[in-house]
Order: sequence, then C-alpha cells, then structure tokens
Amino acid sequence: IDPRWGITYISRDSAAATFAREFDPELFNILKENPLPASFRIDLPASQMQPDSAELVVESLLALKGIDDVIYDRELLEMVYSGMGKLALWGLGGGLFAIILSVGLTFNAIRLKIDGQHESLHLMSLLSATPGMLRAIFLVQGTILGLVGGLLSSALILGVGALIRVSMSNGMEITVPHPYLLIIVGGVLGMLGALLAVGRYLEV
Repeated sequence: IDPRWGITYISRDSAAATFAREFDPELFNILKENPLPASFRIDLPASQMQPDSAELVVESLLALKGIDDVIYDRELLEMVYSGMGKLALWGLGGGLFAIILSVGLTFNAIRLKIDGQHESLHLMSLLSATPGMLRAIFLVQGTILGLVGGLLSSALILGVGALIRVSMSNGMEITVPHPYLLIIVGGVLGMLGALLAVGRYLEV
C-alpha cells in the first residue's frame, strides 16, 4: 500500500445509504436485504492519475489477499487525459498568440503615452531629467501593465481550474502548475513591449 494514497473505508450500511440517496431508496425495501459489500475508496495522487499508472495500481491491489475486485472508470480517465493533451496544444497556440498580443498592446499603449506627453517630456528634459530617467518611466509603466495582465490571466486560469474540480464527480484533481509564472511572464512581456516603443518613438 502506497502511503500517498488516501484510503477511506465504506461500510455496507454507508454504501446502502449512498445508493438510496443517489438512486432508488425503495430498492432495499423490495430486496429485504443489503446486497452491497463493504469497500475501500482509494484516492490516488496526481502522479498516478494516468491510465497506465492507474492500471498498475489496480494490478497491485488485485494481487493482495482479500480483495475481490477493483472498480474504476478507465474510459473516463483515458478521455480526460486525451482531452488534456489536446488542451495543451490549444494552450500552446493560445500562449503564442497571447505573447504577440501582450507585446503589441503594451507597445501601442506606451506609444500613445509618449505621443500624449511629448511636451511634458520635453519640459522634464529641460529640468535636468536624463534620457535614462525618461526611458525608465515608460519601462516601469509597461512592466506594470504586463504584471496586471498576467495577474488577471492567472486568476482566470485558477477560476477555470476550480470549476473543473467542482464539476468532476469522481474526485479527480486537476491542478494548475505554477500560475504565478504568468504574472512574471506578463511583466517581462510588458517591459519588452515598452522597450520596443521607447526605442522607436521616444526622442530624448
């Protein structure tokens, strides 16, 4: 038995109560007895929630004395991971599009700021503001825009992940790895977009 497994004992009475609540409460009145056996529910860690890994777990459990059968939804598991593979491809394409969009939006936003503050920038340069200081202003603004965009994207993905976990009726966990990286990447892309705009439109 793997210590990482979450094991819950389900008595015959608990199994009957669950069946009556979810299906037909009158069935046991007709049968006059409880045909459901006692069982154990095993929650696997994420590393074993894959079709091949789950099959190995099933084989190891069936080899134990006293275990008659192991029931799990292999078809659902295969469907989920097949869908996750397709989702990963879509995510890659969406990520590339988001990179281009993020840099483009930040580039355009900083360009508009430079155009709108042309006189203010000229005045600041007359007041001893160095070219590096002026560039830094827009680089910081672009980085902040990127960080905000990354934060919103991270929150959206975490929200979708939470909805998926709630909708999964078999206890499967769908984790979102390192969502904070979106915030970091957003900041870097924002700074890159600002750097491109400053290099092209800021004349100091």
